[in-house]
Amino acid sequence: MSGERPDRPTLTRRSLFRAAGGVALGAGLAWGAAAAGPPRRRPRPRVVVLEACAGCTGCVVACPTAAIRVTARGIEVVEERCNSCGYCASVCPVGGIEVRRHDDGGGP
Repeated sequence: MSGERPDRPTLTRRSLFRAAGGVALGAGLAWGAAAAGPPRRRPRPRVVVLEACAGCTGCVVACPTAAIRVTARGIEVVEERCNSCGYCASVCPVGGIEVRRHDDGGGP
């Protein structure tokens, strides 16, 4: 008994399970729950360039992920790079770019 420390509780699988709120560690499931697939994620907002865009390129400079580029057709957003932070919309002097949620007309 000299090796035990009475000031520390003994860790068991059961005590870890209870401490995690009944969730099986590593599995993400409560005991007896069936796996329903990956959790559903909310769609990310989209950055949309509007017709009001004056082409000043302030958004291109402000974008921290270089997701906005100037092309022959105007300003374009590379959705794979965009993190929807909104810096571009905050620097636009004419409101020519905005961040839209998918449920407010932002499209798929």
